[in-house]
Formats: sequence, C-alpha cells, structure tokens
Amino acid sequence: MKYPVPKTLGEAAGLIKGADGSIWFSAEDNGAFGDASMRSISHISTTGAVTTYEVSSQEQYAEGLVLGSDGNMWFTTTDSIGRITPTGDISYFPVSSTDGFPDLQQGFLGSDGDLWFPLQEDQNGSGTLPKNVSLLRVDTAGDISKFPVFSNLPETDSETLGSAVLGHDGDLYFADSIYNGKTFTESGAIERIAPDGTAHKFALPAGAVAGAITLGPDDNIWASAVVDANAPTVPESVIKLTPGGTLTSYAVGPDSTDGFSGTNIVAGTSALWEAFDGNIIQISTAGKVVGRYKSGAAQAFVYPGTDGGVAFASGNYKNVPFAEPALEIQTVGTVSPAGALTTYYASSTSDILSFQWDGTGHLWLADSNDKTIAKATPLSETRIAGSSRYATSVAISQAAYPGTAPVVFVATGLNYPDALSAAPAAVKEGGPLLLTSPNSLPSDVAAEITRLKPSRIVIVGGTSAISAAVEQQLDTLASSESTPGTVDRIAGSNRYQTSDLVTDDAFGTSGATSAFVATGQNYPDALAASAAAGKLDAPVILVKGTASALDDATTQLLSTLGATSVDIAGGTTVVSSGVQSGLAALSGVTVTRFAGSTRYNTSELINKAVFSSAGTAYFATGTGFADALSGAALAGSAGDPLYVVKPTCVPSNVASDLDTYATSTVTLLGGTSALTPAVAELEHC
Repeated sequence: MKYPVPKTLGEAAGLIKGADGSIWFSAEDNGAFGDASMRSISHISTTGAVTTYEVSSQEQYAEGLVLGSDGNMWFTTTDSIGRITPTGDISYFPVSSTDGFPDLQQGFLGSDGDLWFPLQEDQNGSGTLPKNVSLLRVDTAGDISKFPVFSNLPETDSETLGSAVLGHDGDLYFADSIYNGKTFTESGAIERIAPDGTAHKFALPAGAVAGAITLGPDDNIWASAVVDANAPTVPESVIKLTPGGTLTSYAVGPDSTDGFSGTNIVAGTSALWEAFDGNIIQISTAGKVVGRYKSGAAQAFVYPGTDGGVAFASGNYKNVPFAEPALEIQTVGTVSPAGALTTYYASSTSDILSFQWDGTGHLWLADSNDKTIAKATPLSETRIAGSSRYATSVAISQAAYPGTAPVVFVATGLNYPDALSAAPAAVKEGGPLLLTSPNSLPSDVAAEITRLKPSRIVIVGGTSAISAAVEQQLDTLASSESTPGTVDRIAGSNRYQTSDLVTDDAFGTSGATSAFVATGQNYPDALAASAAAGKLDAPVILVKGTASALDDATTQLLSTLGATSVDIAGGTTVVSSGVQSGLAALSGVTVTRFAGSTRYNTSELINKAVFSSAGTAYFATGTGFADALSGAALAGSAGDPLYVVKPTCVPSNVASDLDTYATSTVTLLGGTSALTPAVAELEHC
C-alpha cells in the first residue's frame, strides 16, 4: 500500500511511529527555500487516513521528528523546537543562540522522559569562523537547558552526535565524532553528562567511532564501533562502558577497511544485536558472538523486536542526486532470541530515504523516487520440493489436494509440450497434474494417485511420451478397490493437436469466453500463462508460433469454445504477427498480446493484467519446465499467480507487484538446484 506525499514535488523524511500506532513524517518541497506553504507534517492513521498540518507561516521547515513521552510529536525548525499534538495543535519554543546561527539536528528521547537535541552554531553563518556544539534538553513543558559539548571547531570539520541513552545511574550517554568530509579527524568517543551538567569523555580505540549506543540488558552502555575507511585497519567491534567508567572493546568481525561497516546496535532481553556488513550479529553480554545471520543484502539496520529478538531491514546503498544516499530495501525480517530467522518482505527497488519498523510486522518506507510513503506487507516464504521432479509434483499435488480429487492428469516429466495445456485443464476439472517417467510410473506418484482416489486418470500424450507399460500400471491402479475409476489417453498426431484435444476435453462442454494462445515450440510463455489461465477459467492453446497465419484447427476450436477474448503470451518472435492477425479477424474476438523483453518480463505482464490481489504467489524457475508444470495447476486452482523467475534472484518488478497485491506468502516450487537460497532470500535483479 502506497500513500502519496501530500505536497507537490515533495519528499518525505523522518518516519516516526506515533503513540497510537500512526506513522508521522515531514514533507518538504524541492522548490524555493523558505516557501512556508510547502513545509508540512503529516500522519497516516492505522486505518490509512492521511492528515497534513502546515508548520509556522514564517520561513520555517520541519524535520527531525521524535515522539515525546507526553504522546506528542516533537520536531526542529530553523531556530526553534516544535511540538505537535495528535490533533494537530502546534507550539514553538525558540532556541536562543548566543554563539551564532543555530543548526538544530535530529532529536532523541531520553529514558527520563526529556528530549535531547544536538545544536551546532556557526558564529556568523559565513562558513569562516569556528563552530560550537551543544546538547539541548527539553522537558515536556518546553523548558530548554543547554549543555556545551565542543567549542571552536574548525569550519571544515563537522561534529556528529550519535544516538543517546540514559543509564541507570541517571546520566546521559551519547556518541560523538568529528568528521571533515573525508575522514574522522580524531577517534570517536562516548560522552557522559550528569544531571548537573558535569561531563566526561571516554575515548574509543584509534580508528573507530561509536555509530550507535544502547543500554544493554546487563545495565551497561554498549556501542557499535563504526570503522572509518581512511583509518588504519581495525577489527569490527562492540564496546562496553560500565557505570564505573571501564571501557572494554570486543571484536565481533574480521578486520574492516570498507568504511562505516557497523551500522547500529539494539538490546534484546538477554543479548545485544548489531548489523554489520549485511549480517545480523547476536552478541552476549560477555562480548561473545553467539549468532550470525545473513540479512540478504550488503547493508542492514536492526530495530528492537517485539519478543526480545530483533527486526531488521537490509538492502544496498545508491547515490541520489542532491540528497543523502538512499537504501534500496530488499529484505525485511526478524531473528528470535533462539536464533530463528524469518524473512518477511521484499519491496520493489526504490530510493528509500527513511524507514520505520512499526512493531506489528510492517515496515514503512519514505521513497524519494515516486514521492510516496509505502507500507510494506509482511511476507513469509515456503518451499515445495521433492528429491526429483516426480517427487516435487507429488508434493505439489499434496499441497493442492490434501484430501481426494475427482481426476488426475499424468504427463511426462522429460518434455513439456503435452503438459502445457494440461495444467489449466486439470484446474478446470479439479485435479492435480502429476509427472511420470516415460517407461515406468514412479512409486511415489503411484502412491499419490492411490491416496487421491480419482474416478478418472487422464494420460496426456502418445506412447512415445508415456509408454503402454505406464498406462498398464495406471489401469491397475484405477481398477483397484482403493481407486476405482477409468484411464483415458488424450493424444494427437503432434503437440498442437494434443493441445486442442486436451482443451476440448476439459472446456468443450462448458465453453470458455477467454483463452490464451502460446507457442508450442518452447515452454516459458505458456508456463507463464498457465496459472493466469486457471484464474480466468481459460485454456492455454498451443500454436506453431512461426507460422505466417492462424491454422484452421485453432480457428475452429476457438469458435467451438465461444471465446471472445484471446491473449497471446509472448512477442512476435514466438507468435507471429500473422497469427495475431488471424485471431483478430475472428468474429467478436478481442486480441491482446503480452510481450516482455524476457520470459520473466512476459510472466510479470501476464500476471499484472490478470491479478489485482494475491495472498500467495508462486515462483518457479524460468530455465526449466518440470516444477512449473505441476505448479501451474496448484497456483491456478488456488487462483494465485505463478511467476517464472531466474534461478538466483527475483525481478524487481515482481517484487513491486507483490507489494501492490498485499501478498503475504511466496511459495517456491522446486529444490535449491532450481531456485537457489538467494531466491528464498528474495534478492532482486
């Protein structure tokens, strides 16, 4: 679900969860600086209603949202700290600047209920005089106290105050560093400020700065040590600071020189969790790594979980013109305290400037690419696979029909033409499509037929595809007491006639207002259409795609079916323009062609046209046919899309469709040799 940012040309930033579960953000126009009509704060309620509030009519802009202990949202403007209530009442608390022009930064909530805001002051605003840095403490009444941190910094240096937390001793602990645009000019530190303003600095090891800090389950302060790419090689580490001031560093990763490797750290009920080089690391309070989990992408960020574990978002950074680098979110997941890794969501590749985990299994994303706020739907992944293509077809059948089935279609597992039309026919008649070897019925396939107790078994293809010996085995099963029924063989003189006969057998009596046409000379396009055909109660009819004209048999079949809508799967190189012209010439028939630049694009285009929602989506490899043959019957019977995807990744357009459909489950068809773990991790391509 996507919500447009309610400002022309606006970009949203600073996603924050409100006290009532709503999502708040600020929006800023890309136009002239100081255009107050283009500065706003909005929130999206739990029911999806978007409400927008304008900030002060003065030349102000709102940013740095933080939820206060009073349930109000607090933010910074050019020279004040603002407070907005859940109903939209806004108050401003001016920040006096005795040292120069103020620059307020992102605030954070202390565990005592007060808010803290870093303040940087340029002494004349010209960029030529030193800067001073302070921390402002703001109580819920708006009273402001100021605590100096740095004085007389060179203009070329930028002081950064990281996250902060109150210790159990009542002191405020925060991370700081000095950066000159190329490297850190000195090692970072953790600073402590007592309630009376007394400050103490604890220097970190050379070459490291504290990226984030948290109060650990052992009541000590813990920090992630961010590695500077321009500093000497240092191990990736976390740092513990005791209330007594003892600082200890623990190595948790290999030496790192790739820059800013550690991102953030959060506390669970019994351990610390850190994101490092795309991994989620579980660290005991003794400083030992007790778990390491791959997040699925190069960069990851962790958030406190709801069960004492951790939630995470991962992706890859890309440069965005005139903006901070954006994270292309690929994967969202959780890791439980016991180490159970669950992947929930893969979004479309977008320019994500801000994101917020709402604690209910959803990730909210501020996308600078299409100027929207997106609510990511939780997504779980399952896999249906057997030890062979035949065993996989059995597993798919069991998933589709846990009880009995009136009919079973049987096709060879060594070639594709006969089965391409059989999948939608099986959906029409309410049964699975099982695969067999040409000369012997696999024992697990025979056992599955016995379990299903069909009254009819349909062999698709001639004896060169499925031998008379296999037919005899099926006759024996059909005549047994456990599976009484008949065996019928549907076979034509070629693949096209077999397709016509299968279609006529399943759809000839009831007819079909819609039909797909695909080439019989290759499998990807017909596979892409099979599940969609099942959704539409339509057949897939094979044609000789390279022919210059539509053949008479297909013309007659479409007339018999009463089809008024014909969809061509694939471009003109697989189904010629001459065949399309012949279809268009049929009386009362509307023809639509779905053709992408690749088989994966064609699959996505067909599904996008047929499905507007889908609780489950199925993935099958586009470089093989066996798993998708039986899988199309499963997906079609469930009314869900089947996508052919690459063996090693998921096309980004497919991920975008799943977002639009609010898909909650992806089912992979086939083992890891067909769809690698990268597909299970929903990596994009």
